[in-house]
Amino acid sequence: MIIRDPCARRTQGRHRAGYALLALVSLMFWNGQAHGHGLRLAFMEALESTPDQWHFVLKVPTFGEQVWPLELRFPESCTPTRAPARHQLESGDLADLHWMHCPRGPSGTPVTIEVTGLAEGLVDLLVRVEHKGAGTQDEPPTESIRLLTAADPRLELNQALASGAAGHAALSARFRLGVDHILGGLDHLAFVVGIMLLMATLRRVLVAITAFTVAHSITLAVATFGTLRLPEPPLDTAIALSIVYLAVEVVRRLRDDAPPATLGRVWSVAFLFGLLHGFAFAGALHDTGLPRDELPLTLALFNLGIEAGQIAFVFATAISWLALVRMTQPADRALANQHRRRLALGAAYVLGSAASFWTFERVAALVRMV
Repeated sequence: MIIRDPCARRTQGRHRAGYALLALVSLMFWNGQAHGHGLRLAFMEALESTPDQWHFVLKVPTFGEQVWPLELRFPESCTPTRAPARHQLESGDLADLHWMHCPRGPSGTPVTIEVTGLAEGLVDLLVRVEHKGAGTQDEPPTESIRLLTAADPRLELNQALASGAAGHAALSARFRLGVDHILGGLDHLAFVVGIMLLMATLRRVLVAITAFTVAHSITLAVATFGTLRLPEPPLDTAIALSIVYLAVEVVRRLRDDAPPATLGRVWSVAFLFGLLHGFAFAGALHDTGLPRDELPLTLALFNLGIEAGQIAFVFATAISWLALVRMTQPADRALANQHRRRLALGAAYVLGSAASFWTFERVAALVRMV
């Protein structure tokens, strides 16, 4: 008769739970958007030329040959004053033009329009509104910026915003755009996970993340202002390869028990790849149609949003990883070290497999373009 050790059984159960969680994460990577930086920022201007007379310019993004189905839905109180038109921009995106008469509702109730076709993590809409108000001291002309998302796709017109409220809304919209962009960028988040697995200690992670942040801030600014811009398809391929490189380095270090890289090498590698990711981040701001004098503030707040989202992700990932290790590791110290290594190897294989798939997919897309 074989007597099973209940402690060993519990340990095996915890191991299975840990590997099941890794398998779940793997499915999330495989089923996620391969173009992790593919969030496109649509842009719309709503200009009130005279009281209640509005001119809408909606920039509709395109993905290859696919035109994203963004549409404006006006309330019955709004009537067209001219036939709508569509123009193609130099960037390849389309601009839909609408001229509408939208009178205020009873007691000055704002007129609400809805934008259909927004998609979480894929397409957000940055709106710049200029309206005349009543032209009085109590209701002067105002300008505001709003960010519309799939969760909040409605815009109120004729809304008499106080200057402070309008300014706060504009700052919040730009900041939220950066947060949404980073948290929707699966390949960027995968790269950050790779850095955390490779560096192992908190000090090295902070050094690498700092180098990465400095680098992508530089190229984000350069690309946004149009000084230098890289084509998106080869850039996406290079980003996928950067994740493959990190995964291979993690596996090599864990299997060969190689010593950790020097801090100088950590900085240089993270900085180099940060330059690539910065060009990808710029895709969300470039050619949006924002006035050039608004770009510096938009860029600064967008970058701050990216950093806030990145820091939140790093802390959430670190806490989740520590919880997973503690929940599944055996009591014996030697076995616990071996178990942590196996979990890290499993995570590296998931990362490398997903990034390899993205690489092949993006190379195939490049070949089709030639």
